[in-house]
Formats: sequence, C-alpha cells, structure tokens
Amino acid sequence: MRTSYSNIECFRNCPLKYKYQNIDKIKAPKNIDALFGSSIHASLKFMFQRGPLYPTLDQIIDFFRTIWEQKKLPMDTDALDSSAETVYYKEGISLLEKFYKSNPPWNFNVVDMESRFEFEIEDAKTGEKHIISGIMDRVDKNADDSFEIIDYKTKRKMPAQKDIDSDLQMSIYQLGLMKKWPHISPAKIKLSLYFLKHGEKIST
Repeated sequence: MRTSYSNIECFRNCPLKYKYQNIDKIKAPKNIDALFGSSIHASLKFMFQRGPLYPTLDQIIDFFRTIWEQKKLPMDTDALDSSAETVYYKEGISLLEKFYKSNPPWNFNVVDMESRFEFEIEDAKTGEKHIISGIMDRVDKNADDSFEIIDYKTKRKMPAQKDIDSDLQMSIYQLGLMKKWPHISPAKIKLSLYFLKHGEKIST
C-alpha cells in the first residue's frame, strides 16, 4: 500500500472521511483555509528562490496576490463569504511581510524546497510492505553541517513541546530525508515546525 502522513492522520481522526477520500475517491470541496495555506506555501517557496537574486518583498507580495486570484474560491453573494476572503487575503500579506523581515532569505542556506521522498516499511506481523511518501516544505544546511527540515504551519494553535517531540509527521520526514540522502547521520537532522501566524519556530 502507498500512503502518506496526511492520509494516516486522516484515518486516525476520522476513518469514514478516509474512506470517502481515499477509497471512494470523493473529492472534498476546497475551503478558505486550504486556499490560504497553499497560497502562503507557494509564496514562501518563491521567496527562497534565487534567479540570480532573491525576490524583493514587493515581488513576493505580488506573487501571493497572483496566486490568490488564480486559486480564488467561487463565492456566492453572501456578504460574510466575501468578507472572510478579504480578511484571509489581508492576513496573508501581513504574514508574509513579518516573515520576510525576520527571515531574510539570504541568511539561510536552503538546499531543497518541496522535496519529495518515499521509503518502504514492512509490517512486522504480516511481512506486507508499504510505501510512505511525502513532501518536505524546506531543507536547510547549517554552518555546522547539520540539516534542518522545516514544515510551515498556518494554523493558529501551537502544540506543546512534548507533542512536537513525538510528532509523527516530522518523524516520517526524518526517515524520508535519510532515505533520500543516506550519507546524513540521524544525529545531524533537526526537525522544526514554523508557526507562521505566531512567527515562532519549535524544534526537536
């Protein structure tokens, strides 16, 4: 079986939702949170791309604006829907401005973005083999030759440190990076969740 962290988490939270999405292949309608998250992630990827210079803040905001318009949800005439979209849009611009000022891209050695991986695991009881796949938002190489996997979060709630230390998603990402670059020692990998709305990064 091929699966991913998001599918595993979906099953853990609601097996029926997992069935609808992954077995019955019923697509869930897009919502404003998904639009916001995908637009911010795309803009942050653009921020760390050199060509040969890093983009300016104005260019990043323009990029976000373009992505937002392309992915814009079909809204009805309900004033609340229109108002909500405007709030999210303005929050996205504010979030990017704050992130850019506290994380100028030239201060980081980003070696990979939206890095795809997959690795095989075997069920110890049945011997059945499964493929775990995923995409890491960003991988940095630090001055001490260690690597840091960074996953961006646009949700408002920040978990406790103990929850980060046992986070399944980041554990899967570490295994994915080790499979992709087997020369890296596990002790040289730092795992970080960056909570964009708070401007806080929690590492383990």
